[in-house]
Amino acid sequence: MRRLVLSFRTPEGRTRSFFIQDVVENPDANAVQELMQAMLGSFVPSDWRVDRAAVVNTETNELFDLIQ
Repeated sequence: MRRLVLSFRTPEGRTRSFFIQDVVENPDANAVQELMQAMLGSFVPSDWRVDRAAVVNTETNELFDLIQ
């Protein structure tokens, strides 16, 4: 699974992240940064700062599933 991680920095220096699942293969960095700027004041407090964005690939290897 591929997820886009959008990280913001709070005034106290803590990181808060949002995860968007099933992102496109190569998201445009400028478009992602514009999205994060647009999130300030609406989805996140306006005093937070845009920190970083990353695409994270994860793989699940199920060991067992007892209840189906």
